[in-house]
Amino acid sequence: MFIRWLKYRSVALWHQGEPPITRVKAVLVESVRINGKPRQRHIAFIESYQEGKIDQISARCNFWRRARERLKEIKLTAQQRRQIEAMLAQRVKPTTALQDAAFDREMKEMWRRLQRRP
Repeated sequence: MFIRWLKYRSVALWHQGEPPITRVKAVLVESVRINGKPRQRHIAFIESYQEGKIDQISARCNFWRRARERLKEIKLTAQQRRQIEAMLAQRVKPTTALQDAAFDREMKEMWRRLQRRP
């Protein structure tokens, strides 16, 4: 199994009227042979991020939080999971527990401010 990184143009509804956003998605695939020819079999979509914004702590926190949740859903051995996380870490730097906690506090504060708005 390995990670295949694919670029695509996001045309989500909340981006209507704006130019498409380039995103990069991580897909878990495995190599198989079909009729003697090598092919990649899709196993699972892991997560995606907006190109050019992955250096921001918030983008990395979101990516890793969702990626870890998704990896829990897929039936993997502990060794396979470590290998996949290492492959993801080559492209997206993992966040620390302190960064995750700070991001959580920021998000809670943002939601509190939004709820107080009249």
